[in-house]
Amino acid sequence: RRLIPEPATGLPSALLIHGEADPVVAYRNGDKATLNRVVSQEDAFRWYSERAGTGPSAKRDEPGKQVLESAKDGKTVRLVTVRGGNHDWFGGLTREGKETRSGIDSTQLLWEFFRSHRRAAR
Repeated sequence: RRLIPEPATGLPSALLIHGEADPVVAYRNGDKATLNRVVSQEDAFRWYSERAGTGPSAKRDEPGKQVLESAKDGKTVRLVTVRGGNHDWFGGLTREGKETRSGIDSTQLLWEFFRSHRRAAR
């Protein structure tokens, strides 16, 4: 039985943002999380990249995060790993107020990514 179904053709660009210390959805397929014990975030990135046909990946370190990216022919698959990040919307509101310790703004990352990776009209 397949854990992840095979996708339809023509997968679009994708951006994944995940906290390295997320206690709810494990980053590394760990035993501390309550969900997602089957596929790590990097495995999900590789799975999607292969099916999207974006080619080999490159990893780079940036302040507060690590970025894994695969791109080809205008299509990009990107995984942003927030160092020490948990299950927050980075830069957004949490139960304790605005999440600022990561220095990451998820909304801004998403806006910049999808503004430069528009899907063609059908």
